[in-house]
Amino acid sequence: MAVYQEFDDKGKVIKTKDGRSWVFFVRYKDFDGQTKQYKSQKFINKKEAKKAHDLYLAKYKSDMARAFTYDMTHKSYMENQKKKIKGSSYYTIENKLETNVLPYFKNKIVVDINLLDITHWKEEMDKKGLSIDYKNAMIGYFKATIKHVMIYYDIETNIINKVENYSKRLLTPASQIKKQINFWTYEEWEYFDEVIKKDEDLLYKSFFNVLYYGGLRKNEANALNWHDFDGYSLDITKTVTYRTAPGVLYEITTPKTPNSIRVVPLPDIVIDLLYKLKQEKMKYKNFDENMFIFGDFRPLPLTNIARKFQNYIDDAAINDIKPHDLRHSAVSLLINLGKNEYEIADRIGDTVEMIRKTYAHLFPKKRDELVAALNDISKAKKEIDKDMER
Repeated sequence: MAVYQEFDDKGKVIKTKDGRSWVFFVRYKDFDGQTKQYKSQKFINKKEAKKAHDLYLAKYKSDMARAFTYDMTHKSYMENQKKKIKGSSYYTIENKLETNVLPYFKNKIVVDINLLDITHWKEEMDKKGLSIDYKNAMIGYFKATIKHVMIYYDIETNIINKVENYSKRLLTPASQIKKQINFWTYEEWEYFDEVIKKDEDLLYKSFFNVLYYGGLRKNEANALNWHDFDGYSLDITKTVTYRTAPGVLYEITTPKTPNSIRVVPLPDIVIDLLYKLKQEKMKYKNFDENMFIFGDFRPLPLTNIARKFQNYIDDAAINDIKPHDLRHSAVSLLINLGKNEYEIADRIGDTVEMIRKTYAHLFPKKRDELVAALNDISKAKKEIDKDMER
C-alpha cells in the first residue's frame, strides 16, 4: 500500500508541528502515456491518509475517463503498435482504422460509447458492402483499441463485452461461395510469353518469368540481390515492404512467414534470362553483388510492375489477372505436372494446409480418384449382392 510514514536519518518519524506524519504516494499515466507521480501532504493518521489516497485515485480515474476520447485512444494504441509490428502492417492497420472506425467514434468519450453507437457504426459498414470477414476484423481492431486504454490507463468500460461479431450462419448460400483465385493455364502463359519475348527489356521479362516458374511473391522477387542468385537457384530470405513510414518508400524486412525462407531451384529458361540480365548490369561501372536483381539501387516500384504487366496482357489479348496471380498460376502448373501439395508448399514457401485450403479445387485428379474409389466400392457391393442372390 502506498500509504506510509517517513523517517529521518536517526530512524525517527518525521512529523509536522501539529503531529501529522502519514502520507500517500501514487504513480499514474497522463493523457500522453507518460508516467507521473504524486506525494501527498501529511495526515494525522493512517486511516485519514488511506481515505485521501482512495479519493485521489477515484478522482484521477474519473477525470481521465471523462476526458479520454476515442481519438486519443486510437493514437495511443497506434503508438503502442508501432513498437510491435512491421511498418507496412502498421500503416495497413492505421488506414483501416482511420477509414472504418475512427470517423464514427473520433470525438466520443470512450466510457460513453454504448450499444446504440455500435449498432449505428455496424449499419454504416453494412452500407459499404464490406465482407463479413472484413467487418469482423474491424470489430476486432475496435475491441483492441478499447482494451488498450483499459489496460494502460485503467479506464473502466464493458462495451467490448457487448460488441458481437457478424454471424456467417445468417449468410445466404450465394454469399458463402468462396472467391475463386485467378490464374493462367500454361497455354495462356505461352501467349503472354510470346509477347514478352519480343520486348528487348530483359528486366521485366526476367521478373515475370521468376514469378511464374519460381512461384515467388512479387515482393520476395523485388528484394533479391545478385548475391542471392548462385547461378542455379534463388535464396529467399527477405521481402520488400512499401510505405513503411511517411517519407520512406520501402524497407527490406523478414519474409511473410518462416516457411517463406527457402531455396528455389530454377529451370534453364529462367537461369538463362538472369545470366543475360546480369551480364547487362555488369556493364555498369558501379555494379556489385549487393545491387537488386530487379531495380538496381532500389526495388521496382509496384506501379511500374502493374503497368508493364497490364501492357503485356493487353498485347497478348488474354485473361486479365494481377502480377500476384502468377504465383497462383505457378501452383496450377505444378499441379498439372502431377506434383503433390508437400512439394508445392516447399517450393512456394507456404504450408501444406494453406495449399489445400487455397488450391483444393485445382486438384481435379484427386477428385477423379475419389469418385473412382466410390465407384469401385459401388461395383463391389453390386457383385456381392449378385453372389448372394445366386
